[in-house]
Amino acid sequence: MCAHLMELRSDMNIETNVKNCIADAKKEGISSRQALCRISAVNVTEYWVRCRTGSVR
Repeated sequence: MCAHLMELRSDMNIETNVKNCIADAKKEGISSRQALCRISAVNVTEYWVRCRTGSVR
């Protein structure tokens, strides 16, 4: 999931610290469904907005 975010952000020249991303995800307590949504996101907006809650479409 965090590696995918890093790939999505590479187009925008935004660095992503994967270790911090993983730590933040553990703090958030995201669900498996939410993680799968983030992995399949096609852009950063979808990653953060559509997959923000555990009740994804």
